[in-house]
Amino acid sequence: MTINLTRENFEQAIKSGASVFEGNTILDTGKPSGRYYRFIRVPLANGEHKVDALYGQRFYGTLENKPVTFNQEIRFLCLVVDNAKTVNETQDFKTIFCRSSFTSDSVIEEMAQKLFDIFRENVTEEDKKKILKGGYYDQIARQNAFCRIIKGYKNYRSPIDSIVDEIGKGSCFGLTSTNGDELVVDYLANPTGWAERMMEKIKKANSGRPGRLYGITLAVVEELTEEYMRKYNSPNTQEIMFRLLVELAKQYKTVRLVLNINGKTTEVKYPVKGMMNSDILYGGGFSTCNITPRSEENRIEEFIANNDSQLEDNRRIPIKYIPEVYYGNKLIWKNPNFANT
Repeated sequence: MTINLTRENFEQAIKSGASVFEGNTILDTGKPSGRYYRFIRVPLANGEHKVDALYGQRFYGTLENKPVTFNQEIRFLCLVVDNAKTVNETQDFKTIFCRSSFTSDSVIEEMAQKLFDIFRENVTEEDKKKILKGGYYDQIARQNAFCRIIKGYKNYRSPIDSIVDEIGKGSCFGLTSTNGDELVVDYLANPTGWAERMMEKIKKANSGRPGRLYGITLAVVEELTEEYMRKYNSPNTQEIMFRLLVELAKQYKTVRLVLNINGKTTEVKYPVKGMMNSDILYGGGFSTCNITPRSEENRIEEFIANNDSQLEDNRRIPIKYIPEVYYGNKLIWKNPNFANT
């Protein structure tokens, strides 16, 4: 008897709780895949939810043609929750009924978000003072905000990505007695209070070790990053002033900077791609190394040195000395703070 398995048949077998089922797989297009699959379900945990692992053995051929083993080993395909939802699907699973891949329903990002939220709840003022002492993490937070707002990398250095990596490695902030799969199964089976339980385990695993918990550091840096990000939308900040400049200039390749130092003026062409650097805001201004040709670079550096002897680095043009920016003869930006400098 020929046994054909469509996606609908597969889902019905999952719902029925069948421990073993098999057949010729039919693609979502309605065409035979040319493969025969045997599926084996193994129970893993039974808490608030029932969690099983689904494995598969793939054969090349069909039942009628006496299938020949294509892959001898039995491969993990996905986790099944409550005989219904499949999560953490592998590439093998993705291509059983559809030859083009689709996004896996991974639960690890959800776990990472919950763990990050609990880290944030556990941050103390003492943690903030110690982590931010010296300015290293403050600099990272400024760079994070710059890249997310100005460069448009919305998830740049996302703490969630870092926690996903920790969970995937199984180390998860010092929990050396576990692995990533165990963490996922534990979360799926007993999600209520999972983050709180994990926090206690992490604290216990790290007790007596020097330094702050890595997760707490992630939480503090993200809080500071969000603080800097808000400045790009707050009135009367250098961040919003610079964001508006970039938004107006980014449609061009080169703009013309007007310089005014103590009443002495000059101008220079500047590449817009050279503006995509946080040093303009936090490192002294526009770098002269982006100016071409070299003779123009030297001219501007000499102009700065001659008109502001107090400036330590004449290889940067402080934004306070730029009253206007033009594209050709078109004024595209005016420094709102220039009259106050």
